[in-house]
Amino acid sequence: MTGVVGSQSRPIQWGTYFATICENEGLFGLSRRQYSTAVKLQLRVGSFVELVDWLYGEAGVDSSRRHRICGPFEVISPEPLKDGERREYPDAGPVVIFRVSQPSIGPWLADPASKFGYFPRRFRMRRLNSHRERLEPCRLPESCSLCKPTSIRES
Repeated sequence: MTGVVGSQSRPIQWGTYFATICENEGLFGLSRRQYSTAVKLQLRVGSFVELVDWLYGEAGVDSSRRHRICGPFEVISPEPLKDGERREYPDAGPVVIFRVSQPSIGPWLADPASKFGYFPRRFRMRRLNSHRERLEPCRLPESCSLCKPTSIRES
């Protein structure tokens, strides 16, 4: 891939159970699989992302079978890193993904977060002025890419 992945007109969509926390904290916690995908996509400072809220209503969709999608957000560097944080990716240049030494102190404290080790790998993001929220139809059961537990896609 050349350039920055995830443009403002075609942001990367990241699925999460914790979209509201991510929005409020300006922080996204990555599962191992999402981390591998972020590295493969070469996520960079300046990439644009949207959040897909899996818990919008029952089983990730509202009663009309729609997903809540919000964004875009711009990936920003967490530098300078705080005590207990270290560079995770990339090896050189601005830090994009960092690791925290005590992820269980938050901000994701719900039981589902424990399954992912409270997301020790994270990236920072800032809400853009063009931020909006929309509902997208769900294509249940198997054909909905937004329902997959580690869905990451370019919209």
